[in-house]
Amino acid sequence: MQAVKTNIMPKKLTYRVIHTIRDFQLLEDRWNDLLNWCPHHTVFQTWEWQFTWLEIFQKEPYVILAFKG
Repeated sequence: MQAVKTNIMPKKLTYRVIHTIRDFQLLEDRWNDLLNWCPHHTVFQTWEWQFTWLEIFQKEPYVILAFKG
């Protein structure tokens, strides 16, 4: 059996790390838009829940964003 070669190149992933509250706040709309694609998401995955948790426990976020293309 021969391997099939294709000319399709995988799209490169780029990454960005979020580690400030301000940057996390800017993700609100995109975060919840993405969450709407998950039909079985829970309240714990919402941006509002995550932001409240960060505020209450005075934590800084550590979010890794991955972009394709």
